[in-house]
Amino acid sequence: MNRMIRAALAVAVLLAAGTAPSAAAEKPPVLGSADFTGEFSHNAERGEIEASVEVNTLKRPKDGRLVNLMYTIHNEDKEEFYPVSALSSSSVYDYGPIKSKSGAVLDAGGTTRYHTLTDEQFYCFCSNANGFATTDVLDPGTSGVLWASFLVPEDVERVTVRIPAFGPVEDVPIG
Repeated sequence: MNRMIRAALAVAVLLAAGTAPSAAAEKPPVLGSADFTGEFSHNAERGEIEASVEVNTLKRPKDGRLVNLMYTIHNEDKEEFYPVSALSSSSVYDYGPIKSKSGAVLDAGGTTRYHTLTDEQFYCFCSNANGFATTDVLDPGTSGVLWASFLVPEDVERVTVRIPAFGPVEDVPIG
């Protein structure tokens, strides 16, 4: 199991590094997107926030159950936005004893949720791995890339990606 977890982390890091945009690079692909709704989030009390999320990659390396997700949160508002607060303050997405979470949940056909992989200490294999992420605060007009790894049965080919504070991104193919 430890080998699988290390492999998941390595693949996720490579995916994020290989597809993260740079000044000279093209924007990452967009498999689907959703607007900020405030639903299930700490940010809901702020009212309407101009923000969106894009699912960039959802890949299954070769054969197996491991699936790596990369998504981008865009702050289109005139104020700072706290996406990690949105992700971690949702009681709907609280599936403790996990100490950190990406907030992303894959839902196959509305019947099954696949939660982020965790290590033995219940830290998720995600961009918020130890309660800290590079996207803790998004200044106005900026974006942050997050990732998470999941175990999903090989026969699942499409999922709905659910991220607290945003609408569902439906029918996303696992590549």
